Amino acid sequence: MKIPESLLLHIILAALFLLAAVIGLMRPLRNRTANFCLFVAGMGLETMLAYRLLSGQWLLPALVSAVFYYGREFFATIRRHGSSSADAIRLPVKSGYSGSHLEFSYPFSNFLVYGGAGSGKTKSVGKWLLEEYIRQGFAGFIYDFKDVDYTRTAYNLMLKHGYPHKFYYINFDNPARSYRFNPLKAVQDEAELMQLMEDMLRAFLPPKSEENEWFTGALGILRGVAFRLWDEYRRYCTIPHIVLLIMDASLEELQSFLQRNSLSSMMAGAYLKAAGSEKTQASYISTLCNYLSTFAADKNLAYVLSGDEFDFNLIDPENPKMFAVSNNFAKNSIYAPVIGMLMSISSRQFSMQNRVPFVYFLDEMTTVKVRDFEGLPSVLREYKAAFVLLTQSGAKVEKLYGKNDRSSIEANFGNVFFGRTTDVEALKYYPTFFGKAEKERKSRSSGTSGRSSNKSVTISTQKEDIYQGRDFSALEPGEFIGFANRANIKEFKVKLKMFQMEESDLPIVRTIKPNEIAANQGKILQEVRDILSGVITSS
Repeated sequence: MKIPESLLLHIILAALFLLAAVIGLMRPLRNRTANFCLFVAGMGLETMLAYRLLSGQWLLPALVSAVFYYGREFFATIRRHGSSSADAIRLPVKSGYSGSHLEFSYPFSNFLVYGGAGSGKTKSVGKWLLEEYIRQGFAGFIYDFKDVDYTRTAYNLMLKHGYPHKFYYINFDNPARSYRFNPLKAVQDEAELMQLMEDMLRAFLPPKSEENEWFTGALGILRGVAFRLWDEYRRYCTIPHIVLLIMDASLEELQSFLQRNSLSSMMAGAYLKAAGSEKTQASYISTLCNYLSTFAADKNLAYVLSGDEFDFNLIDPENPKMFAVSNNFAKNSIYAPVIGMLMSISSRQFSMQNRVPFVYFLDEMTTVKVRDFEGLPSVLREYKAAFVLLTQSGAKVEKLYGKNDRSSIEANFGNVFFGRTTDVEALKYYPTFFGKAEKERKSRSSGTSGRSSNKSVTISTQKEDIYQGRDFSALEPGEFIGFANRANIKEFKVKLKMFQMEESDLPIVRTIKPNEIAANQGKILQEVRDILSGVITSS
């Protein structure tokens, strides 16, 4: 039976239309340029077919393919850029990606940035992320290892974006540009206070020191003193008062102070029950004083931590805050225990009722150890807290927290950036994040037999790491390999734009009078002596 010409024409048009749609929509390769070449070749093929089968309409299939091709490109662009939600985190791309930004739609997926010196992690990733969270009005905790680098940038970004919350910054090296506060004022119960004292004393332990019986006894004294001040002398319960009372009291005064409160007496039981042995008691006290001596001698620390210019409740729904604390690498052993304790205090304030979006922005976080940090990014995400952690390499995290906890920390960060590093241990395991892929290998062989010769090519495939260690060591400044969660790209190798901004200095908070800081130290010493002698009575 002969098919009518009109029906045949419709069948040809339908087939060509289907072919045009396939050619316009297909993206079989990962390389954008290669896909475009395939599109052009396919369009040429369908045009030749149309020329043979259709008269006068042979350009129609090519037009349909072009509509599908560029339509798909248009809507992909809309997804990447045009439909950006207000709470998306965006990082500007210089090269390596077809779009202008890497876009992360869920700000609580957390960001982990590894990069050695000169990798560009601060200016290419860190400060862009800081701007995004400030732009969205997050309250937060900024740990600034490089003096006031991030703190100053945060202040200027707040001016730029009209930040809605108050900003308090702490600088132990420069009290004139630092607010004063008492972090223990935010402690809610005695159990939290006891845990904080343990966190602080552990942080003062020298590297590779053991928690022996002398440490346990010293911790009992510290807890006992802290609890009695918190329980009976709340106005004087500051870290400087606790430390200076221990350092200044005689053995008899300290023993009497602890015995007058039943809970304090129980906490310091090992010390008090050794009353018959002055040598044992002296060993407990000397152990504790050795740990606390560098802190006690730092007048700037006592000055900053004995004020009351703001409440250290960063997620107060009526008064959310951005808080920044600066470190100094030369005094890290003194400041790090306090900074770690500040983070512990802030993390314990969260509950399911929290309504304040919050970010922990932690630069060179491996310079401070926080108790149970490996679980915080996962747990606090449920309470609207995001984490941005920047450090030199995963090997640094492993050295501080151990291999298992390093894996736990990494598993709780949905967005991970790997910058240039020469850390041998890091280069061994970075490729494992990206898995393996089939790669084709060719081997050639040749031989002769009598007067004849033969050549052969053997092609084989084998699985290899998608990235090798050398790929990470060869990265340029600002170039990062990584993967993302809830983003417009799953894996990437991109070069990001450098953050640039004219910045003014942090405002001076106060004018320090001559001898004011030393006088504050003397005032605290007099207050603890008055407490010990009974001049100041319990409230």
